[in-house]
Amino acid sequence: MERIYRCSKAGACLLSASPFAPFGLLCCGGRTYSGGAPAVMDGAAVRRVGALMGLTWGAMRGCEFLFVPYARAQFGWEDTALGRYSSACACVTVVGNLLLAASPLRRVPTRTLCMLGAVASASGCALYAASGGGRGYCFWAGGVLYSLATFLSPLLRAMLSRHIRPDAQARALGCAAALESLCALCAPLVFGPLLRSLEAKSAEPLAYALAGVLFVLMLPLLATHTPEAEANDKSNNIPSVLSINGASAYAPAAAAA
Repeated sequence: MERIYRCSKAGACLLSASPFAPFGLLCCGGRTYSGGAPAVMDGAAVRRVGALMGLTWGAMRGCEFLFVPYARAQFGWEDTALGRYSSACACVTVVGNLLLAASPLRRVPTRTLCMLGAVASASGCALYAASGGGRGYCFWAGGVLYSLATFLSPLLRAMLSRHIRPDAQARALGCAAALESLCALCAPLVFGPLLRSLEAKSAEPLAYALAGVLFVLMLPLLATHTPEAEANDKSNNIPSVLSINGASAYAPAAAAA
Protein backbone atom coordinates (compact mmCIF):
# COMPACT_ATOMS: atom_id res chain seq x y z
CA MET A 1 0.00 0.00 0.00
CA GLU A 2 2.86 2.33 0.73
CA ARG A 3 4.05 2.18 -2.87
CA ILE A 4 0.60 3.16 -4.11
CA TYR A 5 0.74 6.51 -2.38
CA ARG A 6 4.39 7.29 -3.00
CA CYS A 7 5.15 9.36 -6.03
CA SER A 8 8.27 10.17 -8.00
CA LYS A 9 10.33 13.25 -7.28
CA ALA A 10 8.88 15.00 -10.31
CA GLY A 11 5.35 14.14 -9.20
CA ALA A 12 6.12 15.35 -5.69
CA CYS A 13 7.30 18.69 -7.07
CA LEU A 14 4.11 19.10 -9.08
CA LEU A 15 2.01 18.15 -6.07
CA SER A 16 3.80 20.61 -3.80
CA ALA A 17 3.06 23.39 -6.33
CA SER A 18 -0.67 22.81 -5.99
CA PRO A 19 -2.45 25.42 -3.83
CA PHE A 20 -4.43 22.58 -2.25
CA ALA A 21 -1.33 20.62 -1.19
CA PRO A 22 -1.36 21.99 2.41
CA PHE A 23 -4.77 20.44 3.01
CA GLY A 24 -3.74 16.93 2.00
CA LEU A 25 -2.70 15.95 5.51
CA LEU A 26 -5.98 17.14 7.05
CA CYS A 27 -8.16 15.53 4.35
CA CYS A 28 -6.20 12.32 3.66
CA GLY A 29 -4.17 11.94 6.82
CA GLY A 30 -4.00 8.16 6.62
CA ARG A 31 -2.42 8.34 3.14
CA THR A 32 0.18 10.98 3.96
CA TYR A 33 3.70 9.65 4.53
CA SER A 34 6.62 11.16 6.38
CA GLY A 35 9.99 9.44 6.16
CA GLY A 36 8.37 6.28 4.80
CA ALA A 37 5.82 5.99 7.64
CA PRO A 38 2.30 7.39 7.99
CA ALA A 39 2.47 10.99 9.21
CA VAL A 40 -0.59 10.52 11.41
CA MET A 41 -1.46 8.04 14.13
CA ASP A 42 -5.24 8.27 13.65
CA GLY A 43 -6.37 9.40 10.20
CA ALA A 44 -10.07 9.57 11.13
CA ALA A 45 -9.29 11.78 14.14
CA VAL A 46 -7.16 14.10 12.01
CA ARG A 47 -9.92 14.48 9.42
CA ARG A 48 -12.41 15.17 12.21
CA VAL A 49 -10.19 17.81 13.79
CA GLY A 50 -9.67 19.37 10.34
CA ALA A 51 -13.44 19.68 9.91
CA LEU A 52 -13.74 21.21 13.38
CA MET A 53 -11.04 23.73 12.50
CA GLY A 54 -12.86 24.68 9.30
CA LEU A 55 -16.14 25.26 11.14
CA THR A 56 -14.47 27.20 13.96
CA TRP A 57 -12.32 29.47 11.85
CA GLY A 58 -15.00 29.98 9.22
CA ALA A 59 -17.40 31.23 11.88
CA MET A 60 -14.73 33.32 13.64
CA ARG A 61 -13.55 35.04 10.48
CA GLY A 62 -17.18 35.67 9.53
CA CYS A 63 -17.84 37.37 12.86
CA GLU A 64 -14.73 39.51 12.44
CA PHE A 65 -15.89 40.56 8.98
CA LEU A 66 -19.37 41.49 10.26
CA PHE A 67 -18.28 43.40 13.37
CA VAL A 68 -17.57 46.86 11.95
CA PRO A 69 -20.51 47.20 9.51
CA TYR A 70 -22.91 45.74 12.10
CA ALA A 71 -21.83 48.07 14.92
CA ARG A 72 -21.97 51.09 12.64
CA ALA A 73 -25.41 50.24 11.25
CA GLN A 74 -27.08 49.17 14.50
CA PHE A 75 -25.50 51.49 17.06
CA GLY A 76 -23.89 54.27 15.04
CA TRP A 77 -20.48 53.55 16.57
CA GLU A 78 -17.52 55.52 15.31
CA ASP A 79 -13.87 54.48 15.37
CA THR A 80 -13.40 55.38 19.05
CA ALA A 81 -16.31 53.24 20.23
CA LEU A 82 -15.22 50.37 17.99
CA GLY A 83 -11.72 50.57 19.47
CA ARG A 84 -13.03 50.54 23.05
CA TYR A 85 -15.19 47.49 22.35
CA SER A 86 -12.34 45.61 20.67
CA SER A 87 -9.97 46.42 23.53
CA ALA A 88 -12.52 45.28 26.12
CA CYS A 89 -13.06 41.98 24.29
CA ALA A 90 -9.30 41.43 24.03
CA CYS A 91 -8.95 41.95 27.80
CA VAL A 92 -11.78 39.47 28.45
CA THR A 93 -10.06 36.96 26.17
CA VAL A 94 -6.71 37.22 27.96
CA VAL A 95 -8.21 37.10 31.46
CA GLY A 96 -10.51 34.24 30.50
CA ASN A 97 -7.66 32.15 29.08
CA LEU A 98 -5.51 32.76 32.14
CA LEU A 99 -8.35 31.76 34.47
CA LEU A 100 -9.05 28.68 32.37
CA ALA A 101 -5.42 27.61 32.58
CA ALA A 102 -5.56 27.82 36.38
CA SER A 103 -9.06 26.39 36.87
CA PRO A 104 -10.24 22.77 37.27
CA LEU A 105 -11.64 23.02 33.72
CA ARG A 106 -8.14 22.34 32.39
CA ARG A 107 -8.63 18.72 33.49
CA VAL A 108 -11.94 18.36 31.67
CA PRO A 109 -11.82 15.93 28.70
CA THR A 110 -10.84 17.60 25.45
CA ARG A 111 -14.16 16.82 23.77
CA THR A 112 -16.18 18.31 26.64
CA LEU A 113 -14.07 21.46 26.71
CA CYS A 114 -14.51 21.93 22.96
CA MET A 115 -18.26 21.46 23.33
CA LEU A 116 -18.35 24.15 26.02
CA GLY A 117 -16.43 26.49 23.71
CA ALA A 118 -18.75 25.77 20.79
CA VAL A 119 -21.87 26.38 22.90
CA ALA A 120 -20.42 29.62 24.31
CA SER A 121 -19.48 30.85 20.83
CA ALA A 122 -22.90 29.96 19.40
CA SER A 123 -24.57 31.74 22.33
CA GLY A 124 -22.42 34.80 21.69
CA CYS A 125 -23.46 34.84 18.04
CA ALA A 126 -27.12 34.50 19.08
CA LEU A 127 -26.75 37.52 21.35
CA TYR A 128 -25.08 39.43 18.52
CA ALA A 129 -28.02 38.63 16.26
CA ALA A 130 -30.51 39.65 18.97
CA SER A 131 -28.81 42.99 19.57
CA GLY A 132 -30.36 44.63 16.51
CA GLY A 133 -32.51 47.68 17.03
CA GLY A 134 -30.14 49.36 19.46
CA ARG A 135 -29.95 46.65 22.14
CA GLY A 136 -26.33 47.35 22.95
CA TYR A 137 -26.40 45.32 26.16
CA CYS A 138 -26.96 42.16 24.08
CA PHE A 139 -24.01 43.06 21.89
CA TRP A 140 -21.75 43.52 24.93
CA ALA A 141 -22.96 40.27 26.51
CA GLY A 142 -22.37 38.45 23.23
CA GLY A 143 -18.86 39.88 23.06
CA VAL A 144 -18.04 38.59 26.54
CA LEU A 145 -19.29 35.05 25.78
CA TYR A 146 -17.63 34.96 22.38
CA SER A 147 -14.31 36.22 23.77
CA LEU A 148 -14.30 33.65 26.57
CA ALA A 149 -14.55 30.86 23.98
CA THR A 150 -11.52 31.83 21.89
CA PHE A 151 -9.55 29.01 23.52
CA LEU A 152 -11.04 26.82 20.78
CA SER A 153 -8.30 27.68 18.27
CA PRO A 154 -5.26 26.66 20.37
CA LEU A 155 -7.17 23.68 21.76
CA LEU A 156 -7.92 22.35 18.28
CA ARG A 157 -4.27 22.77 17.31
CA ALA A 158 -3.28 20.76 20.39
CA MET A 159 -5.81 18.06 19.43
CA LEU A 160 -4.30 17.88 15.94
CA SER A 161 -0.76 17.71 17.31
CA ARG A 162 -1.57 14.70 19.47
CA HIS A 163 -2.47 12.61 16.42
CA ILE A 164 0.62 13.51 14.36
CA ARG A 165 4.01 11.82 14.40
CA PRO A 166 6.82 13.92 15.96
CA ASP A 167 8.64 14.31 12.63
CA ALA A 168 5.48 15.67 10.94
CA GLN A 169 4.44 18.24 13.57
CA ALA A 170 5.65 21.28 11.63
CA ARG A 171 3.87 20.09 8.49
CA ALA A 172 0.60 19.51 10.37
CA LEU A 173 0.62 22.92 12.06
CA GLY A 174 1.48 24.51 8.72
CA CYS A 175 -1.57 22.80 7.21
CA ALA A 176 -3.69 24.19 10.05
CA ALA A 177 -2.34 27.70 9.40
CA ALA A 178 -3.15 27.34 5.69
CA LEU A 179 -6.70 26.30 6.54
CA GLU A 180 -7.12 29.30 8.84
CA SER A 181 -5.89 31.61 6.07
CA LEU A 182 -8.32 30.02 3.61
CA CYS A 183 -11.20 30.66 6.04
CA ALA A 184 -10.12 34.30 6.38
CA LEU A 185 -10.18 34.58 2.58
CA CYS A 186 -13.55 32.88 2.13
CA ALA A 187 -15.46 34.67 4.91
CA PRO A 188 -15.88 37.96 2.96
CA LEU A 189 -16.78 35.97 -0.17
CA VAL A 190 -19.59 34.21 1.71
CA PHE A 191 -20.93 36.94 3.97
CA GLY A 192 -20.32 39.90 1.66
CA PRO A 193 -22.92 38.88 -0.97
CA LEU A 194 -25.39 38.17 1.82
CA LEU A 195 -25.05 41.71 3.12
CA ARG A 196 -25.41 43.14 -0.38
CA SER A 197 -28.42 41.04 -1.35
CA LEU A 198 -30.52 41.96 1.69
CA GLU A 199 -31.16 45.16 3.55
CA ALA A 200 -28.19 45.71 5.85
CA LYS A 201 -30.11 45.88 9.14
CA SER A 202 -31.87 42.59 8.48
CA ALA A 203 -28.98 40.81 6.76
CA GLU A 204 -26.39 41.31 9.49
CA PRO A 205 -28.34 39.58 12.30
CA LEU A 206 -29.03 36.75 9.86
CA ALA A 207 -25.31 36.50 9.08
CA TYR A 208 -24.46 36.30 12.80
CA ALA A 209 -27.07 33.57 13.16
CA LEU A 210 -25.39 31.69 10.30
CA ALA A 211 -22.04 31.95 12.09
CA GLY A 212 -23.71 30.56 15.21
CA VAL A 213 -25.01 27.60 13.20
CA LEU A 214 -21.42 26.78 12.17
CA PHE A 215 -20.46 26.56 15.83
CA VAL A 216 -23.48 24.36 16.56
CA LEU A 217 -22.44 22.00 13.75
CA MET A 218 -19.28 21.27 15.75
CA LEU A 219 -21.30 19.39 18.37
CA PRO A 220 -22.19 16.31 16.26
CA LEU A 221 -18.56 16.04 15.14
CA LEU A 222 -17.33 16.27 18.72
CA ALA A 223 -19.86 13.63 19.75
CA THR A 224 -18.10 11.18 17.40
CA HIS A 225 -14.75 11.73 19.15
CA THR A 226 -14.38 8.11 20.29
CA PRO A 227 -13.08 6.90 23.65
CA GLU A 228 -10.04 5.57 21.79
CA ALA A 229 -9.28 9.08 20.49
CA GLU A 230 -9.76 10.45 24.00
CA ALA A 231 -7.30 7.87 25.30
CA ASN A 232 -4.81 8.93 22.63
CA ASP A 233 -5.23 12.54 23.70
CA LYS A 234 -4.41 11.52 27.26
CA SER A 235 -1.49 9.22 26.48
CA ASN A 236 0.41 11.81 24.47
CA ASN A 237 0.43 14.24 27.40
CA ILE A 238 1.48 17.20 25.26
CA PRO A 239 1.07 20.60 26.98
CA SER A 240 -1.42 22.93 25.35
CA VAL A 241 -0.99 26.65 24.95
CA LEU A 242 -3.93 28.94 25.57
CA SER A 243 -3.03 32.17 23.85
CA ILE A 244 -4.57 35.13 22.12
CA ASN A 245 -3.14 38.41 20.89
CA GLY A 246 0.32 37.57 22.14
CA ALA A 247 -0.67 36.61 25.70
CA SER A 248 -0.34 32.97 26.62
CA ALA A 249 -0.81 30.63 29.53
CA TYR A 250 0.70 27.14 29.55
CA ALA A 251 -1.55 24.43 30.89
CA PRO A 252 -1.44 20.65 30.97
CA ALA A 253 -3.25 18.98 28.13
CA ALA A 254 -6.89 18.27 28.94
CA ALA A 255 -7.08 14.90 30.67
CA ALA A 256 -9.71 12.32 29.97
CA ALA A 257 -12.53 11.69 32.39
